[in-house]
This record gives sequence, C-alpha cells and structure tokens, in this order.
Amino acid sequence: LYLSKERFVDAAETFDTFVAREPYHPNSPDLAMRSLAVYQQARFADLVLERKRDFVVNYGLESEYWAYHDPEEREDVVGALKANLIELAEYDHSQAQLNDDPAAYARAADSYRRYIAYFPEDPESAERSFLLGEVLMETQQYSEANDAYLRAAYEYPNYANAGDSGYAALLASQAHYQTLEAEVAEAWLAQQLRQAVQFVQTFPEHEQTPLVLTNTAETYYASAEQDEALVVAGQLLMFEEPASAELRRVSWTVVGHGHFDLGHYARAEIAYLELRSMGDAGRVTNAEGLGALTAVEIDERIAASIYRQAEGAQMAGSVDIAVMHYLRVEKVTPNASIAAQSTYDGSVLLFNEERYIESIEVMTGFRVTYPEHPVYANDITRNLAVAYQRSDQPLLAAVEYEAVAAFSIETPEIRREALYTAAELYEEGEDINSGRRVWRQVVAEYPQPIGENIELQQHLADLASQMDDIADRHFWLGEIITTDAGAGEQRTVRTKTLAARATFELTEVKRAAFMSVTLTIPLEQSITGKKALMEEALEGYN
Repeated sequence: LYLSKERFVDAAETFDTFVAREPYHPNSPDLAMRSLAVYQQARFADLVLERKRDFVVNYGLESEYWAYHDPEEREDVVGALKANLIELAEYDHSQAQLNDDPAAYARAADSYRRYIAYFPEDPESAERSFLLGEVLMETQQYSEANDAYLRAAYEYPNYANAGDSGYAALLASQAHYQTLEAEVAEAWLAQQLRQAVQFVQTFPEHEQTPLVLTNTAETYYASAEQDEALVVAGQLLMFEEPASAELRRVSWTVVGHGHFDLGHYARAEIAYLELRSMGDAGRVTNAEGLGALTAVEIDERIAASIYRQAEGAQMAGSVDIAVMHYLRVEKVTPNASIAAQSTYDGSVLLFNEERYIESIEVMTGFRVTYPEHPVYANDITRNLAVAYQRSDQPLLAAVEYEAVAAFSIETPEIRREALYTAAELYEEGEDINSGRRVWRQVVAEYPQPIGENIELQQHLADLASQMDDIADRHFWLGEIITTDAGAGEQRTVRTKTLAARATFELTEVKRAAFMSVTLTIPLEQSITGKKALMEEALEGYN
C-alpha cells in the first residue's frame, strides 16, 4: 500500500520493522532486500549503503541467523550477501582512493576479507583477494598485501589475472623488505626469493617473468648464493623468445660473475665475451655492487678469467695449456691491465721449463709490444740474456748482458758481472772487437781490485796482438806498468811479473829501435841519437 502511494520511507520502515521484530524468520532477508530496493528506487543513496551494511551484519555467515537456517538451502540469501559485499567493497575502495580516507580503506578491506572468508572456494574470491591486496598495498600494509596477492595468484588456478597478482605479490614483498632490518630482513629476503622462483615456474609466459628472473638472479648473487644466481640467470638466457638486451646483459653479468666467484673461469670468460659482443651500453642493476660494466671493465674481466685458467693449468702441471692461456690474454684483450703481466708470466714459465727458444720468441714479442714497460722491461732483458746464453747464441746474449750492465738500479757488483759475461760472450762468438770494447769499459769503471784490473789489461794486450793492433798492445802494456807501479800494498808477485814482462817487451821495442839506427858521417850527430836509444833500452832492462 505504501509503495503504491509512493510513500517510500514508510514502506521501507515497514519492511525494516518486520526484520527487527523477527530477525530469524525465513522471510526476513527478503524483506531486508526489499527495503534496500525501496531506498534505491527513491534514490536515497546514504540509506541504501546503510541497509547494505546492515544486511552484511545480519546475514553474514557468522551471524546468528544461520543457526536456524542452512546456507545451502538459502541460495537467495547467500547470493544477496555476495552482491552486497562486492558492491560495498567496490564503493568504499573507490571512495578511499578518491578522498584518501583511511576509514573507507578499512571498510573496503573488511568487505573483501568477509567475502574471502565466507566463500573461499568461490571463483570470485580470487578477484576479491587481489583487490584486498590492492587496498593493503595502498595503505602500506605490505606484508598483508603480499599474502592477499599470493592467495589470488596460487590458490585459484583458473583466475585470469593470477600472473598479475603473483607479480604484485613480489612488489609488495619487496616493499615490505625495505622496511626491515638485520636478521628479520635476511629471513624475509630468502622467502621473497623462493616466491620469485615460484612465480617464474608458475607463470613462465608472463610479460614480467624476464624482469623477475633478472632481479632474482641479481639478488641471489648479491646474497653470495652464486649457484642459485646462475640457475636463475640461465633460465632467462634459455628463453625461446629472447628477453630484452638490457635484461640479457644483466643476466650475462650475473653468469660471468657467478662462475668467476666459483672458480669456473672458462665459463666466466664465455659470459664476459657475450657481454662484450653486446656493446658498452648497460643499466645499473638492482643488486648492490652489480652495476653495468663498461667496455673497459668487461675486458678486464675477460682477461682475469683467462689468466686464472692459465694459473690453474700451471698448478696442474699442464705447461703447454698454461702458456697458451697466458699468451691468449694479450690476443683477446690487448688493452687489459694484466695483458703485459700475463705475457711476461708465459715467458717466465717457458724459461723455467728450460724451453729457451720458445721463451725467447715470447720475450722478443713482449719487447716489441711493451718496449719500455715500467715493471717487466728490465726483467725481460735479464731473462733474454740468460736464455740466449743457454741456447748457444752468445752474441745476442752479450748484447743483453751489456744492457743489464747499463741498468742504474743494479748494484755495482751485478753490473760488473754483466759486463764480464758480455765480454766473454763476444769473444765466444768471435766478435773480438766488441769484446775489447767491453773489457776496456770494465777496466775503466772498475779499477779495483788492482790485481784483477791488471789481468784484464794483460788480456786486452793479448787481444790486441790477436787483432794485429800493435799500437793498442803497447798501450795496454804501458797501462800494466803504470798500474803496478801505483798499486802500493796491493802489488803481488803476479802483478810484478806482468809488469816486468810488459817492461821487457816494451824495452825490446826500444832495443830494436837502437839496433835499427845506423851510424853515419858526421859521427857526432848520428851517435847522439843512437846513444839515447841505447840508454832507454838499458833503463828498461834494468
């Protein structure tokens, strides 16, 4: 009657009075909905909301009404309950977003939770759980949001947006992780990583799966869990549909670093070579300490990987393989900081194995590439000197020993020994003039000890005879006499003997000069010169 007269409030209040007086009557839910419909017809929006909230309270599945009725027999009431919960949640959620109203957010969350609790098997509960996650995320309740998203993603196999919900759960988990510290954060991160792996396995075709794989690999690596990082990064690289260059670059970086850390240097090299082939561009990654590598840094990593392979082969006694890797560093990464060291180490390994010809080849190549290397140039010269000497190349060895003698960093003893060896090698190689030159340098630079110095002067005199250089022999015989005369307490029987022989030989020259002078008329003039020569010879003999 009231409705026919369009007395809407009276009609609704009449329905409400019955519900209040007979709350458990079978018809009460129907009359409650009729009251709600009247207010809708009358466009009393506030009263419509109020009646919907009352309906949820009065006929929610935990209410006393159901002590007298079986929900399975009252699908009409259950259907109305579902509809009201959905409408209330959506309304409150939109109002909360519009006005940033905490109370509205709380009401929306309550409606979503009720729906899920009342109808856990209902397919609609998946969407309600997802929307609950949205509410919780918006109110910064990240842990609870994560739980809601996870329920929607993994408890409802047919949920169309399950993948999006799984990804949203990861975002919520990460947001919550940022609020934690110390051991609590560590435990949460471990859980988050397992959650990421579950996402990838469950939703391999999701558009965010490559990004999740990449971030997970980075995070595992940053957590020093290299094995897990390698597995996850490898999954991304094996996708039939290649991920973006940016993500593949990050994954190759994880693979390279992970294998390097685990001592898998050959695999690390392959990964770094892949990175180099992709160019110099890159992104700063999420994992701490795992930034994009520049071209220079990639080359350094490649070089280090090869060098470590060489070290491993050397330790295992595989000399040929070790040398091959040492020399490969310069070929593959000529600008790497350890390229010179690696080549040098290869030459030293060959040298130590007495493979002098091969070692010389490497060292001469090193000298061409690094002619003035601040660390190894001098060592290369020293080793070349010995290698040439031991491989029966005396003249080449002599040149290197001379170079060693010129090093300002060497001690006087070493420089002197190098000159001695150089001179001897020149003689051995029958380059007598070069030997004489070096011996002269030794005599001039190392006058002590005098006994040894006089011996060298005698040797120089003998070499001069060998080369028919009579003037030079006479010079050195004179030096022997002068040196012995000034030797003081350092004179020995040997030095005196050498000086005496030198004096005798030079006196013989004077005697020969005396004998060669012929007396002529006028006698007074010619005899004066001949007499002077005789006196010089007599003085020498004395």
